[in-house]
Amino acid sequence: MQKRLTIPTIHRNGTSQDALLDAVTDAGSALYKALRVLERASPNGRDYYPQGNAALRQAEAEHRSRAERVHSVIKELEQLAEAIADGGHGVAESAEPLAEALGFQGDTP
Repeated sequence: MQKRLTIPTIHRNGTSQDALLDAVTDAGSALYKALRVLERASPNGRDYYPQGNAALRQAEAEHRSRAERVHSVIKELEQLAEAIADGGHGVAESAEPLAEALGFQGDTP
């Protein structure tokens, strides 16, 4: 189920549709890159084994939680981008246009 977001109204006295879309797309692009960097910071067993198996499992759970939170923001930005691209009317169902615009075809986190 997608979260219902408040979509900006595209109108003459507000921020242009292109500027809104550029801002959301730039933020999404930065977060896609952050996810890739975060992958490199994932826990490695050799750094936790002196503390026992529970420490590694806990570190992995914490890491997954961090990645899921970033992923959640990316999904919201995808919804916003699609709604803005649609002229500010509703929330689109698919996340593909933003992912494709960012060059992440088939690589959506």
